[in-house]
Amino acid sequence: MNTVYRTHKNRMFQHYSVFNSKEEALEHPYPEMNKEEWTRRRSAINKENRAKLKIVHTSGARSFPTHKSVVISSVDLSRKLEEARLEIEEMRARQLEYEALLVKWSDMEQTMREHLQMMEEQQRRKMKS
Repeated sequence: MNTVYRTHKNRMFQHYSVFNSKEEALEHPYPEMNKEEWTRRRSAINKENRAKLKIVHTSGARSFPTHKSVVISSVDLSRKLEEARLEIEEMRARQLEYEALLVKWSDMEQTMREHLQMMEEQQRRKMKS
């Protein structure tokens, strides 16, 4: 198919290269070029070739290896996304624990300050008496 196409393209190039301008070339179309006939033949050939396929290609313009790599990478991406989600959940849980410890620590500091104040008061009373 590529050889036929290249040969056809070369013949068209040779036909049109003798003209000096685009307008002149448009006035003299390629003699063997009947667009409707060519389209109909190509359509029939394409239908035949599609009927011969054992595996239906549904991934658009991508080849099977490319499609496979995209599917694999999307599965890898899904797995990594799930791992990241779990890691974020663990980090949030640790943050909540840390915040709870901070609250306990600040409560303990407050209690220690109050206790120190009470002890200082007691020492002042003892010194006064």
